[in-house]
Amino acid sequence: MISDKVLICIPAGNLSLTSFWAPLISWMLKDRDKVEFMTYYGNRVDVNRSRCLEYQKQIKLDMIMFDSDVLPQLPLSQIMNYLNEDMEKYSADVVIAPLFSPIGYIGDPPPFDKDVYEVNVSSLGFTFIPLKTSERLTPVSQYPLVNKIKVPLYFRYTEFTSEDYDFIFRIKAQGMKVLGDKRIKVAHIKYVPFVPPDISQIDVLSKLFELNGINAIINGNIAYVPVGINSYILFDGLQLKNGNNKLFVSRVQLIRGNDDITNLATNVEYSISEIKELIQKYTERE
Repeated sequence: MISDKVLICIPAGNLSLTSFWAPLISWMLKDRDKVEFMTYYGNRVDVNRSRCLEYQKQIKLDMIMFDSDVLPQLPLSQIMNYLNEDMEKYSADVVIAPLFSPIGYIGDPPPFDKDVYEVNVSSLGFTFIPLKTSERLTPVSQYPLVNKIKVPLYFRYTEFTSEDYDFIFRIKAQGMKVLGDKRIKVAHIKYVPFVPPDISQIDVLSKLFELNGINAIINGNIAYVPVGINSYILFDGLQLKNGNNKLFVSRVQLIRGNDDITNLATNVEYSISEIKELIQKYTERE
């Protein structure tokens, strides 16, 4: 069983957005009696993750690590129920919630037919590390801070792997079980939670966009339409209406690069021609 109180630790970068911190703090305050909070920031995520783990060992609590642009979409109690089941039923040593980029490469795609599955490699945007696991871990190196203080490193970059892949490789080599749980929904500023798609809706939406000359990347009820270099319009919460003549959209955003996000509309209905006009309006001209 997970400890009654859980450590939430954020290995933050030098720059993180209020669009992350405000909702995360509000989320934690709903269960303030069940949460111990800590954050470390800097330009070395391997050091920040290691400091989270070292702090966990000191206070002896189970820990959830969120990256500083990953937000939980479920109440803490529901997440804890899933994590308890992952430990009790599936003997998990580490649990991650899968994230993927709609326009990137998925190194180890989650299976469509399982909610809980064994992970080969993964990012660590949401990572649950129980105390029983952290107590088995030993530092692989040390990192000097100031005044001769050295941080034990449990995460490291290597020539060929990032700190998250290397961590998973090493603990699996020790015989530990790393599980992914698709039931744990998290959102990423640049990514989306993995949601098993409604295949029929994907087919209809794909055909609808294709027939109207719209180049879209579709995942479940989310569509991404490129409008320039590293720029796209996000149509979130798509639902077909009125015999597929209208589309309800819960959120429309213009996203340029990593940090420039403009909210265009919420909870609106568009015809396909109106969507085309919106895309044309924001398409960058060479």
